[in-house]
Amino acid sequence: MRTSQPLKSAPYQLVGGDSALRRAAPAFTLVEMLIVMGIIGILVALLYPTIRSARLAAERNEAARSVAAIEAAMNAYQNEYGRFPLQTSGSADREYTGAEYISLWRILRGLDAQWNPKGLPFMDLPDKALSSDGRFLDPWDQEFRIFADFNNDRQISAGVYGTIFGRSVVVWSKGPDRSDTTPTNRADDVRSWGG
Repeated sequence: MRTSQPLKSAPYQLVGGDSALRRAAPAFTLVEMLIVMGIIGILVALLYPTIRSARLAAERNEAARSVAAIEAAMNAYQNEYGRFPLQTSGSADREYTGAEYISLWRILRGLDAQWNPKGLPFMDLPDKALSSDGRFLDPWDQEFRIFADFNNDRQISAGVYGTIFGRSVVVWSKGPDRSDTTPTNRADDVRSWGG
């Protein structure tokens, strides 16, 4: 008479109340796990430049929309009041900087009763778009450069860009390199005018 052999626990096991034997699920070994992690790492490294360029394109689009909105708001203000924000009689063309730059956003949002007595919102900026001290910054956390034609001669001496003709306002972002000091640095600037 033959005696029955006991069932081995691996590689077969009873599953549930079923009397059928099924092969046990294999587990990952450490080497296999490291290989999978390595493959995932290679895929991420291959996708990184694509993700980075898509992010840069989105930031440039955001900066371009902001530049256009600032120029439109400045021109709308000038059409409404016959002058630019913070322009006094005899003012020469200049850039908005320092305290003027901070005041400009209050004026264009309709929050400054002295310079915008009608309280008209020429530009809609949510509070989250402003820095803690009230400055509107580009996607690279830099101030937009804004020059206005205070003497109405349709030409603006625009700092590093020289004289811009045929415009009443010029606006630009220094771009991802955060600099506009040399022609090479200016190649990535987002500007409100062509050329």
